[in-house]
Amino acid sequence: MAHYDFLTIWRTLAPLEAVWDAIHATHQWPEWWKGVESAQPLKPPGQDELGGIIRYRWKGRLPYTIEFDAETTRIELLNLIEACVDGDVRGVGVWEFLRDGNITEIRYSWQVDTTRLWMNLISPVASPLIRWNHDLIMRWGAEGLSEHLGAEVRMKTG
Repeated sequence: MAHYDFLTIWRTLAPLEAVWDAIHATHQWPEWWKGVESAQPLKPPGQDELGGIIRYRWKGRLPYTIEFDAETTRIELLNLIEACVDGDVRGVGVWEFLRDGNITEIRYSWQVDTTRLWMNLISPVASPLIRWNHDLIMRWGAEGLSEHLGAEVRMKTG
């Protein structure tokens, strides 16, 4: 398996609560986030909002799609959303929400291993392209969130 660690940071003047609502409602991402082809709920969350499963299908500029199921494993209201994923990639994604004066900062950490044979075979040479594709999809997310919230969203990657 090939391993990837991604960190994306979005910063906006939009209120934390509005940003939280947009990110938390993942089934609505296809409405505003280019690259999210589908976000299909498979299992509703429990009363604690944990255990819900959504199947995502993503497509960037490269000629492949990624599909995986994400199960919500941790939520701290207005602070953190964590999900374990399994499918074409396996690992953990964590959204963190922070206030910095008037600025809302959103940090997305994505630590995954690829499970598709072809991705593992080409990883030594394709890793920079896969990283570029991921960053592009996250840029599309920042642009979509900006339009969705009516506030500029700036992005940096790490």
